[in-house]
Amino acid sequence: MGSRNPAPTANPGPPVSPPEPTIVRLLGLERGGNDEASARTALQMETDRQRIRASEACKRDHEAFGTCVALKMSSQANILNSLSFSARSELEKALAEECRQQEGTCLGVDVSEPKCREIVAAKPSASQAPDKPSDTKGSKEPAKEGKKK
Repeated sequence: MGSRNPAPTANPGPPVSPPEPTIVRLLGLERGGNDEASARTALQMETDRQRIRASEACKRDHEAFGTCVALKMSSQANILNSLSFSARSELEKALAEECRQQEGTCLGVDVSEPKCREIVAAKPSASQAPDKPSDTKGSKEPAKEGKKK
C-alpha cells in the first residue's frame, strides 16, 4: 500500500476568533416633565440626538483611519513643529500606530430602558419652622461704648 500525502492547509495554526466587542458607555441622560409621558418624550428627543452623536464619534474614532491620524497630528502640531526631523518622524509613526490599534468596526449604539421616578419636593411643616417674634426691638444688644482716655 502506498502512503497518502496530507492535503496542504492554508492556515496550519489554530483558528483565530474575532476579538470580543468593546462596550463604551458614553453618558447618562435625565429629563423631567409634568408627568411621566412628557418626561419620556423629552428624554426620547435627547436620546435620539445623542445616539447620532455617539455613532458619528465611534465612526470617527474607530473606522476612519485618516481622520484619526489627522486629528492626532493637529492636536500635536505645536510639538511636531518644534521637533527635529527624526523625532518628528518617530512621533508621527507612534500617532499612526495608536490609530491602527483603535481601528475597528462600530456595531451600533444601544440605549437602555429609562427608569422613571417621581420627585416630590419636601414642603416645610409648621412644626419644623420655629415661630419668629414679630417685635425684635427688645432683643437687640446695647451698642458697645468706645474706650475713654
